[in-house]
Amino acid sequence: ADEIYTTGVVDKVNIIEDIKKYVVPFLNKKFPKGYKVITTEMLLGGKYNGEYIAGATDMLIATNDGIWIVDMKTAFLDSETGQPIIKKEQYGYQLLLYKELLKENFPQLADKIRGTVLLVANRGTKEDFPNRDSVYRDSNGIYRDSNTHNKLSIPKLKIYFK
Repeated sequence: ADEIYTTGVVDKVNIIEDIKKYVVPFLNKKFPKGYKVITTEMLLGGKYNGEYIAGATDMLIATNDGIWIVDMKTAFLDSETGQPIIKKEQYGYQLLLYKELLKENFPQLADKIRGTVLLVANRGTKEDFPNRDSVYRDSNGIYRDSNTHNKLSIPKLKIYFK
């Protein structure tokens, strides 16, 4: 990825609210001169290095300067560094493939692609959720332990620019 950002928690249960709360402010800051979401979850397929591949980018953003390919992931933060625990190389390669597939499928856009952004949603630290498989989010957006139903807390929103 050309750029990696960490934002607040994004959860499929409350995805619309979380996008408004975390993703929209990120986009406003990243693209202060304005932007337009061209599409969300765009399916792409084609041939790259002799192999047929397919994937789905989470978002395409148009600005006055060109097009940005955005992919979103969720990750826990390292409790010591506060940085997301993600496979940067794997996701960087994935975004490169999206970029190449977009060029192949839409050659008229090839010279308009400005870069890729990996937007990482903060899921707290592993210490916050020691057994992450037993965590759910209730209808009020509160994270709870699946076994005890006790409220769990998550760290404050942090955004990292790299």
